Amino acid sequence: MPQVVGNEIESGSGYAIAFMGAALRCAGEVGYGSVSIERICARCDRTRREFGRRFRGKQDCFAAAYAREGERVQERLSEALRQEGNRRAGVQDALSEAATAAVRDPAMARALLLEVHVSGPSGTRQRQELLDRLAEELDHVRGVGRRRSEPTTTSIFVVGAVEGLFAGALARGDLNSLNAMVPELAELVDTALS
Repeated sequence: MPQVVGNEIESGSGYAIAFMGAALRCAGEVGYGSVSIERICARCDRTRREFGRRFRGKQDCFAAAYAREGERVQERLSEALRQEGNRRAGVQDALSEAATAAVRDPAMARALLLEVHVSGPSGTRQRQELLDRLAEELDHVRGVGRRRSEPTTTSIFVVGAVEGLFAGALARGDLNSLNAMVPELAELVDTALS
């Protein structure tokens, strides 16, 4: 878990949320390695002292931000997966939601899909937990989740493959390909889940 000094994240403190948003934005814009606590503070017009009251360091702030945003991503994708009457339409809706979000906010997408890999153990643990939850959601949609204590290999593979395709497009700066790949990718995912 991120080393949060107080309980501000749980209570929704505006300062903690501002720091977390700034950490993700900065990482997505200039790369995690180029982000300093000073840059985070300047981005949200707060002081280093205020930052220190809420987080032990940059890694903790990024991990907490990733966990918070990851929950929001999971909620949106889960809602899209479940809203349709058939699985393929739900998969396509979830992929469309993810592609649209990445195109609309590439800095956030880069932070969540690329920069997290260099953010330290807390961030990478948050990433793995998010991927596992998404795989569990796919298992639930497939109707196999209730019988297992962890995600199936198929769902883990599908989530990892989709993440890899999206991360590759972001790394290449080819955001237009994301929306274009959704129909074919939805068909492949649905076939893999069958």
